Amino acid sequence: MAVLLKHADKNKYVKEVVWADGKVTFTDKPGEAKHYQNDWFADAERKQLQHYCELTYEEGGLAEDYTDIIPHLVINFT
Repeated sequence: MAVLLKHADKNKYVKEVVWADGKVTFTDKPGEAKHYQNDWFADAERKQLQHYCELTYEEGGLAEDYTDIIPHLVINFT
């Protein structure tokens, strides 16, 4: 069983998070998605992404506008 972060309504999964650059990439294929060790790690990263998504890049937030995806992430078990 894989633990992934997925958009609640769309077929979009977190593929990679590069915290140093503030960039997140997404994929529509579960096999390419970032796998988490368990739901605790997935939930921790989901909360962190949602927090930094609310900030501008100048305030220490993410480099791009992900407000259409990140606030809607849920833990998905496949």
